[in-house]
Amino acid sequence: MELNNVLHNLKNLEAGRAALSLIDGKHAVIVQVTTKCNAKCRVCRFHPEKHDTINFEKFKTWLTQKRKQGEVLSVCINGGEPTLEHSLCRKIRALCRELGILCSLITNAWWGKNPETRMLIKNLDLFQITLSRDIYHLEYVDDKTFDASVDFIKTLNIPFPRIFCMVDVDNLYNERQITQEYFNRLQKKYKGFEVVQIPIKAKVSCDSCTGAFSDFEYCEPRLIYLAKNEEGTECCSGYVNKKDCPKKI
Repeated sequence: MELNNVLHNLKNLEAGRAALSLIDGKHAVIVQVTTKCNAKCRVCRFHPEKHDTINFEKFKTWLTQKRKQGEVLSVCINGGEPTLEHSLCRKIRALCRELGILCSLITNAWWGKNPETRMLIKNLDLFQITLSRDIYHLEYVDDKTFDASVDFIKTLNIPFPRIFCMVDVDNLYNERQITQEYFNRLQKKYKGFEVVQIPIKAKVSCDSCTGAFSDFEYCEPRLIYLAKNEEGTECCSGYVNKKDCPKKI
Protein backbone atom coordinates (compact mmCIF):
# COMPACT_ATOMS: atom_id res chain seq x y z
CA MET A 1 0.00 0.00 0.00
CA GLU A 2 1.30 3.47 -0.86
CA LEU A 3 2.17 5.39 2.29
CA ASN A 4 0.02 8.32 1.14
CA ASN A 5 -3.09 6.25 1.86
CA VAL A 6 -1.96 5.64 5.43
CA LEU A 7 -1.57 9.32 6.22
CA HIS A 8 -4.78 10.32 4.47
CA ASN A 9 -6.70 7.79 6.53
CA LEU A 10 -5.26 8.78 9.90
CA LYS A 11 -8.11 10.19 12.01
CA ASN A 12 -5.98 11.42 14.88
CA LEU A 13 -3.91 14.49 14.05
CA GLU A 14 -1.26 13.74 16.68
CA ALA A 15 -0.90 10.19 15.42
CA GLY A 16 -0.50 11.59 11.93
CA ARG A 17 2.24 13.97 13.04
CA ALA A 18 4.01 11.15 14.85
CA ALA A 19 3.98 9.10 11.66
CA LEU A 20 5.11 12.13 9.70
CA SER A 21 8.09 12.70 11.99
CA LEU A 22 9.33 9.20 11.17
CA ILE A 23 8.71 9.48 7.45
CA ASP A 24 9.90 13.05 6.96
CA GLY A 25 13.17 12.72 8.83
CA LYS A 26 16.05 10.36 8.17
CA HIS A 27 13.97 8.46 5.61
CA ALA A 28 13.30 11.52 3.44
CA VAL A 29 15.05 12.78 0.35
CA ILE A 30 14.75 16.28 -1.04
CA VAL A 31 15.04 16.24 -4.82
CA GLN A 32 16.07 19.50 -6.38
CA VAL A 33 14.18 19.28 -9.67
CA THR A 34 15.62 22.54 -10.94
CA THR A 35 17.62 25.50 -9.72
CA LYS A 36 15.50 27.79 -11.91
CA CYS A 37 13.11 30.12 -10.12
CA ASN A 38 10.64 32.77 -11.24
CA ALA A 39 11.61 34.88 -8.22
CA LYS A 40 14.94 36.40 -7.28
CA CYS A 41 14.76 36.76 -3.51
CA ARG A 42 17.53 38.75 -1.85
CA VAL A 43 18.43 35.86 0.48
CA CYS A 44 18.67 33.26 -2.27
CA ARG A 45 20.91 32.73 -5.29
CA PHE A 46 18.17 31.25 -7.51
CA HIS A 47 16.90 33.32 -10.42
CA PRO A 48 15.23 32.90 -13.85
CA GLU A 49 18.32 33.13 -16.04
CA LYS A 50 20.71 30.46 -14.74
CA HIS A 51 19.56 26.98 -13.92
CA ASP A 52 20.20 23.24 -13.90
CA THR A 53 17.65 20.41 -13.99
CA ILE A 54 17.99 16.81 -12.89
CA ASN A 55 18.51 13.90 -15.22
CA PHE A 56 15.38 11.89 -14.45
CA GLU A 57 16.75 8.51 -15.52
CA LYS A 58 19.77 8.87 -13.24
CA PHE A 59 17.53 9.96 -10.38
CA LYS A 60 15.19 7.02 -11.02
CA THR A 61 18.05 4.55 -10.76
CA TRP A 62 19.36 6.21 -7.60
CA LEU A 63 15.97 6.41 -5.86
CA THR A 64 15.01 2.85 -6.76
CA GLN A 65 18.22 1.58 -5.17
CA LYS A 66 17.68 3.68 -2.04
CA ARG A 67 14.12 2.37 -1.74
CA LYS A 68 15.27 -1.24 -2.03
CA GLN A 69 17.74 -0.57 0.76
CA GLY A 70 14.93 0.81 2.93
CA GLU A 71 16.54 4.23 3.18
CA VAL A 72 13.78 6.33 1.61
CA LEU A 73 10.10 6.59 2.59
CA SER A 74 9.33 10.05 1.23
CA VAL A 75 10.45 12.42 -1.50
CA CYS A 76 10.14 16.19 -1.30
CA ILE A 77 10.04 17.88 -4.71
CA ASN A 78 11.94 21.13 -4.44
CA GLY A 79 13.86 23.69 -6.44
CA GLY A 80 14.36 26.57 -7.37
CA GLU A 81 10.66 26.58 -8.16
CA PRO A 82 9.79 22.96 -9.02
CA THR A 83 6.39 23.72 -10.56
CA LEU A 84 8.17 25.36 -13.50
CA GLU A 85 9.06 21.79 -14.54
CA HIS A 86 5.67 20.12 -14.97
CA SER A 87 6.97 17.08 -16.80
CA LEU A 88 9.65 16.28 -14.23
CA CYS A 89 7.20 16.71 -11.35
CA ARG A 90 4.77 14.28 -12.99
CA LYS A 91 7.53 11.74 -13.67
CA ILE A 92 8.81 11.89 -10.09
CA ARG A 93 5.29 11.48 -8.71
CA ALA A 94 4.68 8.46 -10.95
CA LEU A 95 7.97 6.94 -9.79
CA CYS A 96 7.02 7.50 -6.16
CA ARG A 97 3.68 5.73 -6.73
CA GLU A 98 5.50 2.83 -8.34
CA LEU A 99 7.90 2.54 -5.40
CA GLY A 100 5.27 3.16 -2.71
CA ILE A 101 6.89 6.40 -1.56
CA LEU A 102 5.20 9.49 -0.12
CA CYS A 103 5.50 12.72 -2.08
CA SER A 104 5.58 16.33 -0.90
CA LEU A 105 6.32 19.68 -2.51
CA ILE A 106 7.89 23.04 -1.63
CA THR A 107 6.72 25.95 -3.78
CA ASN A 108 6.50 29.73 -3.75
CA ALA A 109 2.77 29.57 -4.63
CA TRP A 110 3.05 31.72 -7.76
CA TRP A 111 0.45 29.50 -9.45
CA GLY A 112 -2.66 30.56 -7.50
CA LYS A 113 -4.38 31.85 -10.63
CA ASN A 114 -2.76 29.47 -13.12
CA PRO A 115 -5.20 26.65 -14.05
CA GLU A 116 -2.57 24.37 -15.61
CA THR A 117 -0.27 24.41 -12.57
CA ARG A 118 -3.21 24.12 -10.16
CA MET A 119 -4.16 20.91 -11.97
CA LEU A 120 -0.55 19.70 -11.65
CA ILE A 121 -0.67 20.29 -7.88
CA LYS A 122 -3.95 18.41 -7.61
CA ASN A 123 -2.74 15.40 -9.60
CA LEU A 124 0.47 15.09 -7.57
CA ASP A 125 -1.69 13.81 -4.68
CA LEU A 126 0.65 15.20 -2.03
CA PHE A 127 0.79 14.20 1.63
CA GLN A 128 2.32 17.57 2.41
CA ILE A 129 2.77 20.89 0.68
CA THR A 130 4.95 23.75 1.89
CA LEU A 131 4.53 27.32 0.70
CA SER A 132 7.41 29.77 0.96
CA ARG A 133 6.12 33.10 2.26
CA ASP A 134 8.04 36.00 3.78
CA ILE A 135 8.94 39.59 2.95
CA TYR A 136 11.40 38.34 0.34
CA HIS A 137 8.89 36.22 -1.61
CA LEU A 138 6.27 38.95 -1.22
CA GLU A 139 8.21 41.02 -3.75
CA TYR A 140 7.43 38.41 -6.44
CA VAL A 141 4.15 36.74 -5.40
CA ASP A 142 1.42 39.20 -4.36
CA ASP A 143 -1.08 38.55 -1.58
CA LYS A 144 -4.03 37.83 -3.90
CA THR A 145 -2.08 35.20 -5.81
CA PHE A 146 -0.76 33.60 -2.63
CA ASP A 147 -4.23 33.54 -1.05
CA ALA A 148 -5.64 31.94 -4.20
CA SER A 149 -3.05 29.17 -3.81
CA VAL A 150 -3.96 28.74 -0.13
CA ASP A 151 -7.68 28.53 -0.94
CA PHE A 152 -7.01 25.95 -3.64
CA ILE A 153 -4.87 23.84 -1.31
CA LYS A 154 -7.70 23.79 1.21
CA THR A 155 -9.95 22.11 -1.37
CA LEU A 156 -7.43 19.27 -1.78
CA ASN A 157 -7.50 18.16 1.88
CA ILE A 158 -3.73 17.74 1.99
CA PRO A 159 -3.00 16.37 5.50
CA PHE A 160 -0.05 18.55 6.51
CA PRO A 161 0.11 21.96 4.78
CA ARG A 162 2.89 24.27 5.92
CA ILE A 163 4.24 27.75 5.34
CA PHE A 164 7.97 28.44 5.62
CA CYS A 165 8.82 32.00 6.61
CA MET A 166 12.40 33.28 6.53
CA VAL A 167 13.16 35.42 9.59
CA ASP A 168 16.28 37.53 9.99
CA VAL A 169 16.78 36.38 13.59
CA ASP A 170 20.43 37.46 13.77
CA ASN A 171 19.70 40.77 12.01
CA LEU A 172 22.09 39.98 9.18
CA TYR A 173 20.06 42.12 6.79
CA ASN A 174 18.92 44.59 9.48
CA GLU A 175 15.42 43.19 9.03
CA ARG A 176 14.84 41.28 12.25
CA GLN A 177 11.80 43.26 13.34
CA ILE A 178 10.01 43.42 10.01
CA THR A 179 10.55 39.71 9.26
CA GLN A 180 9.41 38.68 12.74
CA GLU A 181 6.28 40.83 12.50
CA TYR A 182 5.47 39.32 9.12
CA PHE A 183 5.89 35.81 10.54
CA ASN A 184 3.49 36.68 13.38
CA ARG A 185 0.90 37.93 10.87
CA LEU A 186 1.14 34.70 8.89
CA GLN A 187 0.48 32.65 12.02
CA LYS A 188 -2.67 34.62 12.75
CA LYS A 189 -3.98 34.68 9.19
CA TYR A 190 -3.44 31.15 7.91
CA LYS A 191 -5.21 28.86 10.33
CA GLY A 192 -4.90 25.20 9.42
CA PHE A 193 -1.36 25.71 8.13
CA GLU A 194 1.69 25.06 10.25
CA VAL A 195 3.72 28.26 9.94
CA VAL A 196 7.39 27.47 10.47
CA GLN A 197 9.99 30.12 11.24
CA ILE A 198 13.19 29.60 9.23
CA PRO A 199 16.04 31.66 10.71
CA ILE A 200 18.52 33.06 8.21
CA LYS A 201 21.93 31.98 9.51
CA ALA A 202 24.42 33.52 7.10
CA LYS A 203 24.61 35.91 4.18
CA VAL A 204 25.68 33.35 1.61
CA SER A 205 25.02 33.14 -2.10
CA CYS A 206 27.50 30.86 -3.83
CA ASP A 207 27.59 28.10 -6.42
CA SER A 208 28.01 25.37 -3.81
CA CYS A 209 24.84 26.39 -1.96
CA THR A 210 21.35 25.59 -3.19
CA GLY A 211 19.83 28.51 -1.27
CA ALA A 212 20.35 30.68 1.75
CA PHE A 213 21.97 29.02 4.75
CA SER A 214 19.17 28.37 7.22
CA ASP A 215 18.81 26.43 10.44
CA PHE A 216 16.18 23.75 9.91
CA GLU A 217 16.07 22.60 13.51
CA TYR A 218 12.80 20.69 13.04
CA CYS A 219 14.34 18.04 10.80
CA GLU A 220 16.84 15.25 11.10
CA PRO A 221 19.84 14.84 8.79
CA ARG A 222 18.52 13.77 5.43
CA LEU A 223 19.42 13.11 1.82
CA ILE A 224 19.29 15.73 -0.88
CA TYR A 225 19.55 15.02 -4.59
CA LEU A 226 21.04 18.10 -6.23
CA ALA A 227 20.23 19.09 -9.80
CA LYS A 228 23.73 20.43 -10.38
CA ASN A 229 25.68 17.52 -8.93
CA GLU A 230 23.27 14.73 -9.86
CA GLU A 231 24.02 12.86 -6.69
CA GLY A 232 22.55 12.14 -3.30
CA THR A 233 24.28 13.99 -0.46
CA GLU A 234 23.58 13.74 3.25
CA CYS A 235 22.89 17.17 4.66
CA CYS A 236 21.73 18.62 7.96
CA SER A 237 19.35 21.15 6.45
CA GLY A 238 18.43 19.91 3.00
CA TYR A 239 19.68 23.17 1.50
CA VAL A 240 23.46 23.00 1.47
CA ASN A 241 26.14 20.57 0.35
CA LYS A 242 27.71 18.49 3.10
CA LYS A 243 31.16 20.02 2.61
CA ASP A 244 29.72 23.50 3.23
CA CYS A 245 27.27 22.48 5.95
CA PRO A 246 27.57 24.73 9.04
CA LYS A 247 26.98 21.76 11.34
CA LYS A 248 29.64 19.60 9.64
CA ILE A 249 27.76 16.31 10.12
